[in-house]
Amino acid sequence: ARGTGCPICSGRIALAGLNDLATKNPVLALEWHPAKNKDLLPSDVTLYSNKKAWWLCSLDHEWQAIVSDRAN
Repeated sequence: ARGTGCPICSGRIALAGLNDLATKNPVLALEWHPAKNKDLLPSDVTLYSNKKAWWLCSLDHEWQAIVSDRAN
């Protein structure tokens, strides 16, 4: 749970298949820009991540936003 000492349980570190963006919010993960985020994938970040990422909507509009701002 959030607030515990474990970095995975608290959402500070992503563990693919458990607490990552791709697992927890697959609909939002579909908007993850396939090229502009370089090697960073939706499975590499949590819903609480303060990392700025590139996004791509279904109409091909591109923009940057912090992951946690989009996920919450």
